[in-house]
Amino acid sequence: MLLLALVGPVGQAAGADWVEARSAHFRLFQEGSAQQAVRRVRELEELRALMMALVGPAAPHPGRAPLDLFVLPDIEDPVTGATPPAGVAAIYRLSPGGAVVLARAKALAGPGGEGVLRHEVAHHLLAADWRHRYPAWYVEGVAEYLATARFETQVIEHGRADPGRLAWLGRRPWLPPERVLRWQGEVQGPAETALLYAQSWLLAHWLLRRPDGPQRLRAYLAAYTEGADPVAAFRHHVDQDLATLNARLWAYLRDPGRATYTRIPRAAPPAIPVDVEPAASAPWLAAYVRLVHGLPAAGAAALPQTCSAPATCAFARRVEALAEVRQGDARRALALLDKLLDERPGDPELLQWRGEARLKAEGAQEAARADFRQALATGPAGWRAVVPLIRSQAPADLSTEDFARLAVAVADAPQAPELRLLWAQALALAGRTETAVQVARSVGADVQGVFRPPRGAWLSVMGLEPAAHRTAPDPAGVPQRR
Repeated sequence: MLLLALVGPVGQAAGADWVEARSAHFRLFQEGSAQQAVRRVRELEELRALMMALVGPAAPHPGRAPLDLFVLPDIEDPVTGATPPAGVAAIYRLSPGGAVVLARAKALAGPGGEGVLRHEVAHHLLAADWRHRYPAWYVEGVAEYLATARFETQVIEHGRADPGRLAWLGRRPWLPPERVLRWQGEVQGPAETALLYAQSWLLAHWLLRRPDGPQRLRAYLAAYTEGADPVAAFRHHVDQDLATLNARLWAYLRDPGRATYTRIPRAAPPAIPVDVEPAASAPWLAAYVRLVHGLPAAGAAALPQTCSAPATCAFARRVEALAEVRQGDARRALALLDKLLDERPGDPELLQWRGEARLKAEGAQEAARADFRQALATGPAGWRAVVPLIRSQAPADLSTEDFARLAVAVADAPQAPELRLLWAQALALAGRTETAVQVARSVGADVQGVFRPPRGAWLSVMGLEPAAHRTAPDPAGVPQRR
């Protein structure tokens, strides 16, 4: 039996009840008001639709799997375990468990706090595209553009400026356009950081709102993806005259007839289910984030405080079962998961975890794969089950159906690096070399590793091309779930 020691800032939760609000593409956990959680999730759904409309045909398909968001008293990086500096309001991370946003509740309550959450969600939407490389100015500029969206009772406003960014743009001189276009994330001090973000926002605003802007952006991003010099590509596809660009952007910013914003009507609100858990469940959120999104929970140690009302702490019981699966007693995990599945039959997470427990406790591969496939059949929320499903098989045993399941999971959660790498390896095995290399490079993987994985890796391709894979789905399209 394994109990989790919830140490670190995330585990030190306050005494309020917390809620889980769910929509088609977001799952939000936060303390306090269920009404506020519903409002946030609705606005994020509308933000997702807004981005797809703004970027147009150049927009990546952002996937169908829900993005997890945690609004907590304090946060830690689930990949490194470090606590972000006090001034960081939210972080977006890609981890073995997919994508996650963690935000500090007090920071979101302050001026511009909701914009921080929207900024991070914009990063998630752009991260879906493995076909393109994006320059840093574009990634941050689009995120800043969406961060200032306002959700009024009847309309959404987009295109407004953030007062802080405007203040920095009022401090001349600006950075040269070449510095902005070549920016790769490196900065020299807070003043340059502020200017890079402000100028990136203005450049994105100028291009997203001019009639020919999206067309020019598509050509520029295509050239950049192919390895063109960022400055040369911008000159060729967007604007040749960099010498006067800053002056023209300043004139654009000061012209109320050009630097405008737009109002669009809000759609009817979607149904957003909410679960309310007692305050005693809140500390288990820390363990859930660690177990699902990268780090081991904290090792085998006693909980300083267990759930005070075990019969009602459903989430605490879920995390306890998951902890037993990942680093405890797999047989005990099976008993816990069977009970939980009696209460929530068809729950994709519980099915996936039971499949993992079956493999560890019994070596029951067929029963485990049946659980994984059932989890995947529930819809996009079950995408994580494809990883243990694929890894539980030898390459020669991978069926056409499971290959297709992997393709669908990639379309559901294209941001997940581990999933992309599995897809690259499967494509290589199927003889889709060019696309395999493209997908591998999108996660910064060693391309040779796709073709010659280290001993113990899921598959070794080396010229193998089973006939079952020759009719695999085309990854250039978005497979439809059946």
